[in-house]
Amino acid sequence: MGGHLVTKLDEEKYKVFISYGCKDGSGFAEHLKLVLDNTGYPSFMAPSNVPGVTPDPGKCIDGAIEDCEYFVVILTDAACKSKNVRHEISRAKKAYKIIIPCKEKGLSSKKIPKGIETGPQRITFENERDLARLVISSLINPERLSSYETGIHRIFLSRRHDPSLEEELKPRIINSREEVLMMGISFRDFFGKKGNSKPSAVYGHIIEEAILGGVKFRVLLIDPTSEAAKRRAIIESGEENRDDKNYIKCQLFKDIKRVATWLNDPQVNDLRCRISRLIEVRFYDSMPSIFAIKTDYYTFIEQYHMGNLKVLGKKYEKKGVLCLGGYVPLFKVDNSRNFGKLIKDHFENIWKSAESNDLQKVLRKMDDLKKDPRSFRMKQFLEFTLKRSSDLIGMEHT
Repeated sequence: MGGHLVTKLDEEKYKVFISYGCKDGSGFAEHLKLVLDNTGYPSFMAPSNVPGVTPDPGKCIDGAIEDCEYFVVILTDAACKSKNVRHEISRAKKAYKIIIPCKEKGLSSKKIPKGIETGPQRITFENERDLARLVISSLINPERLSSYETGIHRIFLSRRHDPSLEEELKPRIINSREEVLMMGISFRDFFGKKGNSKPSAVYGHIIEEAILGGVKFRVLLIDPTSEAAKRRAIIESGEENRDDKNYIKCQLFKDIKRVATWLNDPQVNDLRCRISRLIEVRFYDSMPSIFAIKTDYYTFIEQYHMGNLKVLGKKYEKKGVLCLGGYVPLFKVDNSRNFGKLIKDHFENIWKSAESNDLQKVLRKMDDLKKDPRSFRMKQFLEFTLKRSSDLIGMEHT
C-alpha cells in the first residue's frame, strides 16, 4: 500500500510516505513508521493514516504522496506484484519526490518495477531493525540533507562523461509544458546537423522531438563576433586566434555559425516552419557564462570556465576540437529553491540585455566579419565607444 509525509487531509503533517505490499511488508512498514515517528520524521502509511470517514481513500493516499518530501518503498515480493505500489511509485516519480527504494535481501532485481532508481539512495535490508536503521541513516546523512536544502537533487560526473544525463534530460525537455530556457556557448551538442542525416550529437534528436511536439524554447548563445567569444577561442585554440582571419576558421566560431545557420534554416521540412515559431534565439557578449537548461521542475547547470585543459593533463587531439565546456560536474537543481530561482533570474537579465541581438542580426555580423575583419572591428569599436559615451553623459545628468 503506501505511506506519506505530509497529507492535507490530516491535521498532522508527514515527512515520509511508506509504500509497501500488504501480504509480506506490513511488519516492516509498521516498525519503520514507529521508528520514524519517534525520530522526528512523521510518516504516513495506509491504512493507518487514512481517516475512517474518508469517502475516497485512494484520493487521500495520492494527496499524501503529493505533499511528502521522501517516498520510501519497501520492495518485497508482494510489493513488486502490487498494482497499488506501482501506482504509488508512478505518482511519486511524477511529483519528483526523493525516492528511497528499500530492497529485501534475496529479492531478485528482475522483479523490481521499472523506473526505480538504483543510485546511492538504494537500500538492501535483512530485517525490520536493519531497514529502520538504514532509512534513518539515509535521511539524516549530512551531505544528502545539505544537497537537498540547496536544491541540488543530483550531480552528474560531467556533460561529456555521464551517459545517464541523456536519460534525465530527454523526458524533461520533451514533456515540458513551460518554455525550456537554454543558455550556453554554442549548444553544438543540441542544435544542427552533422553530415546529411545524423544529429550533431546525442542530444540533437531530443530537440527535434520536442519541437515536433510543440515545446517552446528561448535560447541564449554567445555572440561569435564579440570579443568575449574571441578570448575564449584564444584559450581553447591558441594565440593565433587574435588574428580574425584565423579566428573565423577556429572550431568555436564554426560551431556557433553552424548552429545559427541551422536555426535559421534546418533544411528539414517538418522543422522549418516550427522552429521559427517555437525557438527564439538571442546572443550575449559576456564571459564567463554558464551552461544551463531549465525545464518545468529542474534546471541542469554547469559552470563554464576559462581554464585550459592542459592543467588536467589533456592534450588536444586536433587543434580547436576540444571545448572547455563539459569537463566539470553538472548539477540538477530544483527550480523552487534559491539556486534555481537565481539561475532563472540570471537568464532573464541577460535575455533582456540581448534584446537587440537576434539571430538575423548575428548572421549578418558573422558574414561582415568574414568579408572584412578590419572594418568590422573598427565599426564594433566605434559603436562601443559611442554607447559608452552616451551612458556616461546620462550618468552625469542623473
